[in-house]
Amino acid sequence: MLPISVVISTFNDQAFIAQCLRSVVAAGATEIILVSDGCTDNTVEIAESLGIVQLKVITLKTNGGPSNARNVGIAASSQRYVAIVDGDDIVPSDRFERLMPVLEDTGAFGVMDELVAFDSETNDVLWKKLRDNMSFEGQKTMTIGDLIRYDLGSLKPVFDRAQLQASGVTYPIFTRRGEDFLLLLNLLQRKYKLVMSSNTHYMLRRETTGRLTSNRTMLYMEMLKNEVPFYLGHSWSVSEHFLFLVRHSRNLVGFLRNVILGR
Repeated sequence: MLPISVVISTFNDQAFIAQCLRSVVAAGATEIILVSDGCTDNTVEIAESLGIVQLKVITLKTNGGPSNARNVGIAASSQRYVAIVDGDDIVPSDRFERLMPVLEDTGAFGVMDELVAFDSETNDVLWKKLRDNMSFEGQKTMTIGDLIRYDLGSLKPVFDRAQLQASGVTYPIFTRRGEDFLLLLNLLQRKYKLVMSSNTHYMLRRETTGRLTSNRTMLYMEMLKNEVPFYLGHSWSVSEHFLFLVRHSRNLVGFLRNVILGR
């Protein structure tokens, strides 16, 4: 097994949790921390029935959102590296084996790979974040400009756990949507090194209903509500100011469009 803790925050993922957990086991995780974020279905029962010896279940009585659940899981982790996985997603069997050497070789705070979105019903690939947006191949240190310009907040990181805990940076519990972008932006603003690698990927489930990002109006509203104050509270380069202006404008247009369409 590999020296990695996988933190899985889950809320009512009974239809997907077995596939998610089996993929994480196949990827060689030594420790799997499943944080039930106030689940009201059979997610936990299904997970425990799989007989996974490295599985630890933490049950939160009320739903506090993915940020809080991830923070709880990270605090309970014990391995050299910690990876964030959502309860309805899948990881390839070689993902962690390929990403850990990148952290070791570069001394990076965290590493992120290709994000492949797939249709939950057909399993068809819908898009690839790095390839389709950046024509990206190889390895690159992420910049604030990259994060904003290509909207890379949805990438799923593997962190050096000691560096993460020493930094004091956690997922922002004041939001349920857009928390990944804010976490990465916070780390980059503090000059922590984040590396992107195309040598493996993460499978992101899409075309499902009832997920936090399914409500597009709330998604855009929370991004505006949380990203604008962060932007106003920090210093940026001229190019970063421009990129933020474009991003905030797009979020505002998206919010207004979805209000009008009732989405």
